[in-house]
Amino acid sequence: SEFEDVLDKDLFKHWAISKKEKEIVALAATGKPLKEIAATMQVTKSAIEKRLGTLYKRFDVNCLTSLITFAHQNHILT
Repeated sequence: SEFEDVLDKDLFKHWAISKKEKEIVALAATGKPLKEIAATMQVTKSAIEKRLGTLYKRFDVNCLTSLITFAHQNHILT
């Protein structure tokens, strides 16, 4: 139905995660420090922190550990 289509689009926007964001979370899940993740992705540490901050707000978590747990529980990281 039209309602379900609209709902699916809204949920996708809410739970969507870019390839770069997913890569950051995946690297963090391996235990890499943010400085090393930044070097791997050829960006600054503050750029990584900014992306993580956005993800914290989007997924309503307050720390990296919670974000990684959330990503695993919701099959964002497989």
